[in-house]
Amino acid sequence: MQRSARMEHVGEMIRYHRGEAEMTQEELAHRAGVSPSSLIGIETGETRRPRAGTLTKIARALELDPRELLTGKVLAR
Repeated sequence: MQRSARMEHVGEMIRYHRGEAEMTQEELAHRAGVSPSSLIGIETGETRRPRAGTLTKIARALELDPRELLTGKVLAR
């Protein structure tokens, strides 16, 4: 995975991977078991310190290791 611009926060990583998975915010929220408003808050950066459990749920719904959202690096599977 290559990105030309540095992603500023975890929300941008989520938005990127959600787009790659062709999911809407509502679909991802449902799959992750979080509210759409929580997901939107994280994606927009309004929620500056999301809970680890929430990020883990979102990462798993995107079939990612949670560390990938935090580091921006694809980990070996």
